[in-house]
Amino acid sequence: MMAKIIPLIVFATFGYYLMGGLFSAKLGMIDDHEIPYFLGSDGAITLAELPSVIGKTELGAWGEYLRFRPSYYTLRVMETMLWRDNATLWFMTRYLLLVISMWWGMRIMSHYFPKILSYLFIFYVLTMPFWPDLLTRLGPSEIYGVPALLGFAYGYVFNKPYLLLLSYIVAVGAKENFLFLLPLLLLWIWQQVNKRQMTKWLWATSLIAIAYTGWIVAAILVATGRAGADIYGEAISYRYRVTRFVWDIPKIIVERKMYASLAATLLMIVTWIRKPKNKQVLNILLTMLAVYGVIASQYIFYPNQIPTLMRYDYPVMILFRVADMVALYYFAQKYKITKKIMFVAAGIILSILIFKWKYPYIHSQTRRVVASTNNFSKKIETVVETANRDRTSKLIFVSSRWIDFEPVTSVVRYLVARSATNTFELKYTPEIGLSDPLGIHLEGRMVGAMNGSNNEELFARFTPFSNPYTNCYSVVFGSSTALPTCPELVRF
Repeated sequence: MMAKIIPLIVFATFGYYLMGGLFSAKLGMIDDHEIPYFLGSDGAITLAELPSVIGKTELGAWGEYLRFRPSYYTLRVMETMLWRDNATLWFMTRYLLLVISMWWGMRIMSHYFPKILSYLFIFYVLTMPFWPDLLTRLGPSEIYGVPALLGFAYGYVFNKPYLLLLSYIVAVGAKENFLFLLPLLLLWIWQQVNKRQMTKWLWATSLIAIAYTGWIVAAILVATGRAGADIYGEAISYRYRVTRFVWDIPKIIVERKMYASLAATLLMIVTWIRKPKNKQVLNILLTMLAVYGVIASQYIFYPNQIPTLMRYDYPVMILFRVADMVALYYFAQKYKITKKIMFVAAGIILSILIFKWKYPYIHSQTRRVVASTNNFSKKIETVVETANRDRTSKLIFVSSRWIDFEPVTSVVRYLVARSATNTFELKYTPEIGLSDPLGIHLEGRMVGAMNGSNNEELFARFTPFSNPYTNCYSVVFGSSTALPTCPELVRF
C-alpha cells in the first residue's frame, strides 16, 4: 500500500512546486473566453442545459470544422458546469491531472527499471521546454491527452482493459494527432484475441471505440476536403508530408541524438533474424518500432514544424527519450553482468540533465500568467462597472490589427456573461498590404462586424459603426488610438 502512496505524495509535492503558483491566476483573454460563453449570463450550466451547450461546440457542426474534438469539448463543457468561472478550481484540476499522469508514468517505468531511475526519468521529462505552454493554460486539449496517453499505456502494461479503452476514447477525441493510437488499439485487440481474453463486453466497447474513431476521421476528412488545407493552413498532401519526413530522417537522427536507440534496434533485428523464436527480443523490437511509428506520425502531422517549443511537441519530444529507455532495457537484458552499471550511468546522466535544465520556464511562465490574467480581470471589471453605471452609453471596440480578432471576441463574451446590455460597436481600421491568408480572412470578418454584414455568433452583439460623438467609451486593443469623441476606458 505504501509503495503506491509514497509516489503519489512525491508527485503531489513536485506538481505543486511546478504549478502551485497558478492557483492565484484568473481566467485569461485567450482560449478561456469559451468558459463565460458556455456559462451564459446566469453563470451556470444545469444538467438539462448540458446537451444544448455541447451542441454549440464542434460536436454540433459535424464536418464543418477543420478539426473535430468530441472528447475535448465534452470534458471542457462538463468542467465548466462543475467549476464555472472559478479559475483556481480549473488550475487545481490540471494539477491533479499532472499528478495522476506522473504517477502512471512512474508505475510504468518502474515495471522495467529501478524506482529511483523511474523517478529521475519523470523529473527529467518535465524539464522539456514545451511544458510551460501546456500546463499554464486552460485551453490546450493536450492537458487531457497527457493522462489519456499514459492511461492507455498503463492499461496495456498492467492489463487494465477498460482503463485502456476509456483512455483511448479520451485521447483520440481530444486532438487529431492522437489518432496514432488506432493501430495500437487494433494490435491490443489482436493480442487479446490470441490470449482468449476478449469478453463480449470488451468486444462491444472495442467496437464502439473503433466506430468513434471513424466518426472523428470522417468529420475531419469532410471538412478538410472542402477547405483543401488542415487547421494549421498546411496543404492536405500526404505524399508531400511523407516524402518530407523521409527526406528529413537523417537530420532528425542527428538533432534528436537517436544513436543509442538506432544501435539497439539494429542489434535486435540481427538477433531476431538469427533467433526468430526469441520472443523477448521480438517484444522489445516491436515496442521500439511502435515508438518510431508514433514519432513518424507526429512529423507527418506537423510537417517541418517540430520542435515548436510549445504544446505541439507532446508527445513526440518525450518519445525520443522513451526510445533511449527501450534501448537501455534491451542492453540491460542482453548484457546482464553490466546491468547495474548501465542503470547507475543512466541515473547519473538524468541527474545531470535535471540539474542543468531545472524548471525555470514553467515558473517564469506561471508568473506571467498570474500577472496577465489578474490584470485582464481588473480591466474587465472596469468595463463592467462603467457599463452598469450608464447602460445607455456605447462601448466602441477600437482595433487596427487582424490579430485582435480573438481578443475582441473574448472581451465581448466576458461582458455578455456579466450582463452588460450596452450597445457594442466595432471600429476596425484595415491593415495596409496584408498578405497573410489567415489575416485576410479574419480581417474580412472584422470589417463585416463593423459594417453590420457579419451575423455570426462571435459578433452578434455588434451594431453597425455609427461614429458616435457623445455618451460613448473606447475599448482599445493593441496600439490603436481611441476615438477623439469617446474617451479611452481600458486598453487590452
